[in-house]
Amino acid sequence: MRRRARAADPRWRPSRGTATDSSRPSDDVTAADGAVVEEANADRVISDDDREAAIEATTAATEPGRLATLAEHPSPIVRMAVAANPRTPESALVALARDTNQHVVRAVAANAELSATLLGLLGERTAGVDRALARNRTCPPALLSVVARRAAHRRDVATVESALAHPHCSLPLLHLVAASPLAGLLVDRDDLDDATWDLLARHPDPTVRRRTASSATCPVPCLVVLAGDPDTQVADRATAHRALVQAGVTRSVEQAGWVETRFGDQVREQAADPATAVDQLGHLVRLLAWARARRTADRDSLTDLGLRLARNPSLTPPLARRLLDVAEDEAELRALAQSPAATGDLLVDLLDRGGPPSRAALAEREDLPDAAVRRLADDPESAIRAYLTGHAVLPPDVLDQLARDREPWIRALVGRRPDLPAELADLLAHDDDPWVRWAVDSSADEA
Repeated sequence: MRRRARAADPRWRPSRGTATDSSRPSDDVTAADGAVVEEANADRVISDDDREAAIEATTAATEPGRLATLAEHPSPIVRMAVAANPRTPESALVALARDTNQHVVRAVAANAELSATLLGLLGERTAGVDRALARNRTCPPALLSVVARRAAHRRDVATVESALAHPHCSLPLLHLVAASPLAGLLVDRDDLDDATWDLLARHPDPTVRRRTASSATCPVPCLVVLAGDPDTQVADRATAHRALVQAGVTRSVEQAGWVETRFGDQVREQAADPATAVDQLGHLVRLLAWARARRTADRDSLTDLGLRLARNPSLTPPLARRLLDVAEDEAELRALAQSPAATGDLLVDLLDRGGPPSRAALAEREDLPDAAVRRLADDPESAIRAYLTGHAVLPPDVLDQLARDREPWIRALVGRRPDLPAELADLLAHDDDPWVRWAVDSSADEA
């Protein structure tokens, strides 16, 4: 708790004299609304006039014009009190932000009523000001990141902790700290994203990696990476981590600091089980992404895990998108092409990633966007074009294109369609290939 000002203590009697800028008040000097200025320095000498001026400067009833006048007071104690008063005019605060006394500048930085101009001006000041800015709830995210970067460079733990606890703490700020010498301040948080954990797992300081591997909140994908760390303490801590053990992820081969990871039965069963919660499926997808990005597992294990996830009927469209981003095997892409979770644009994107088996699986789907249907109608594989002829509904231009396909057997399949327009039926009835003509005639007879 803050101590009340000595001026409120009846046992205190101020000495005569005038405070000068050469007198250095404590870093804890602040102003409280309706109270006198706190002083932590017991040997402080202040005149009665200066004390009264400081009291006036901290009072809510003091008019802004009077505060502007007091902002030019020769005593830094009085100027500090003016700087901390929320009613002080911005013009006076701008002048105080340029004060030669750093304690006055800090008091400005702690003021709850700061404009963008003042925040920008204060952002140019460094020593002593950063901590006050980090504690100021009005400090915007961009300036807060600048403050945190400077503080991390100076290894100013208190200021970085204030920035991390700030309501405007953002992901870029977390990434900045994760890449700094003070990255250890993050390891016990439970709100870190994958990118932050990635930075912690790859931090150049082994001490940070050891703390990360011991953190109760460290996710399994990050632990998989740390289990392959060249530092034996990091690897041992990650391998012994409860989350990694419970997930059934084990190290099987270790050579020159490289670890091959295999997934236990529990991981594989969860990936395939329709009853697995969506959150857990998301966790397994992240695990697959991390293991692939770091090459910490053999290809067959990763393909097996990806297949099980892609075939899980509980897979959601966002997770299907994430799986597509990390898929490397054609079997995974084919499984995604058959998944109900793959819809809309994802089906179109699969065309760019998959080979003939995946495209064939897509061509069998009736829910393809028209853009995908048109692209498949141009596919070089005739079998894929043939799958399209079985669609209950086709865009007119695609039906016309398939009726003129270079392969006679595809034209014959089109000729069997009951919804064939008269002009296309006539076209195929006069086709050069007898099989095509027979298909149209037999279709007409069946009708």
